[in-house]
Amino acid sequence: KTATAARSPHGLRSLRLSPDGKVLATAAEDGALIVWDLATKHQVMLAGHTGRVRKVVFSRDQRELFSVGDTTLRAWDLSTGKQRGSVDIGGPGWDVGLLTDDVIVSHNEATPNELALWRTKDLSPVTPAKARTRFHDLVTEAGHYLASTDTEVQVFDATGREVVSTPFSSPSGSSIAAGKLALTGATADIGLYEFPSLRPIRSWNTGAFQTSVRLRPDAKLIASIASRTVYLWDAAASRLLAELELPVLLTQLAWSPDGTKLALAGASGTAWIWDLTPTDPRELATYVRCVAPWELQGTHLVAVPFDPASCAVLPR
Repeated sequence: KTATAARSPHGLRSLRLSPDGKVLATAAEDGALIVWDLATKHQVMLAGHTGRVRKVVFSRDQRELFSVGDTTLRAWDLSTGKQRGSVDIGGPGWDVGLLTDDVIVSHNEATPNELALWRTKDLSPVTPAKARTRFHDLVTEAGHYLASTDTEVQVFDATGREVVSTPFSSPSGSSIAAGKLALTGATADIGLYEFPSLRPIRSWNTGAFQTSVRLRPDAKLIASIASRTVYLWDAAASRLLAELELPVLLTQLAWSPDGTKLALAGASGTAWIWDLTPTDPRELATYVRCVAPWELQGTHLVAVPFDPASCAVLPR
């Protein structure tokens, strides 16, 4: 099942689920940065950005949130909802990621081949890293960060030193989880690699240009987006398990830490939470078939009637 979790009058540029999966942070085109309690629907507006907010990330202890937008990187105390600090990053903010508990990495449009490292405690600068061409996407994991460029992906360590790189044509999305990296790009392929070594595992053609990709935290499932449709793939078998089409352009994906929920958002300004409780890929394939096809009823997506006998094996 899918339910509306958050709504903004403007398109959402980013969404992120907290480490415990109970809080959703959304960033909008109009600069609205909102933290939502998914159980109570209570929301807290974090005020400070004067332009669009491009990306957000939680600290691992969930006490803080970091955001990049307008021309600043900002740190927020989630216990008070107040800004703890900010720093000018030299151009329109594009991406942000938590590298370690002590270091955060950001990217801006004014210096497209450079990543900046900052200390989380006071947002003071650390040695930046440079790529051979423009960065497109930034993801972090286990003290390393991966930057996608026009022709390749590069892995850097926490000091900004390049560790390894591999060719990949026009990457459009990347995701790291459980020692795996998923990539998608202009060829409509999804590639799966070991991380941080970038040793290839497998790749397959999806049949459509995928603009975003997210590995489930256990790396057994991959979610990807093509226009208005989100796809679920069995990572071990390169097999399509399910697809869900929404009446809006989708751009953002985020898994809950336990892998049972997938947050979706895009140009409509609405975020949805897709309940994907069975974690085994085979059980999940049966589950999603039994709650599809979908239809829009007001602000909620609900399953249209189906034959109960075909889903008798599912828990009620």
